Amino acid sequence: MPGQAVKKRAVKKKAVKKKTGKKPRQKTPEKARVAAAARKSPVRAPQQNRSEQTFNRILKAVTKLVAKGAYDDATVSEITRQAKCSVGAFYGRFSDKDAALFAMYDARCEKLEAMILPIFEEGLAKRAPLAKTLSRFVDCLIDHTFANAAFIRAQGFLSSAKSSEPFWARAKEMNGAFYNALHQLLVEKKGEMSHSDPKTAALITLSIVGGLPRDAVKTGVRLVDPGIKSASAYKAEIRRVVLGYLGAA
Repeated sequence: MPGQAVKKRAVKKKAVKKKTGKKPRQKTPEKARVAAAARKSPVRAPQQNRSEQTFNRILKAVTKLVAKGAYDDATVSEITRQAKCSVGAFYGRFSDKDAALFAMYDARCEKLEAMILPIFEEGLAKRAPLAKTLSRFVDCLIDHTFANAAFIRAQGFLSSAKSSEPFWARAKEMNGAFYNALHQLLVEKKGEMSHSDPKTAALITLSIVGGLPRDAVKTGVRLVDPGIKSASAYKAEIRRVVLGYLGAA
């Protein structure tokens, strides 16, 4: 019957389509996670050298505005004026001001990690004395803190972001990396110090070296005692505190 023939052809056509149709490629959990993160990322990484230069100029402009305490009131137009780029170039890289702010903060964290972590790695690889490695760590972190005093004092910029959670998460990630590297060093060099607990020792050492200089610059007092006449003298005192605490002097 004609009706049945039409029905059979329709069924056959459907079966062929089902057989030859391509199934969507399944993403592995890791690829799916990366793809999702890329879609959500408010920062678009530069793809070419010229684009990277514009990206870095924007971050530099953001850093200057933060250090001056002027980021809250700054418009995207003001940021791009200082960065010498167009508003379109800004939005081609960042979804909004918060995204540019976080990119700047992330870049600063990466720079500090690149300064500090190799000190601990070299202390292990080259079998350097523990006291020497710790002294390098103290000097490097204090120099960085003093050099960035204006920026540290202006870190109320976190309140200008819609959510400060990504900033604290990034800081936690960086501090965790410092702790792990220092803890590993103290475990390996346990015989060179009298402190019996590397875990506690690493936590307190980071608190001393990272906290005291930061507190000093945040309050506007870099050299906290009238008897300390220079940054070198200040670093020497912190080294004395750390090495004495660990019993590694």
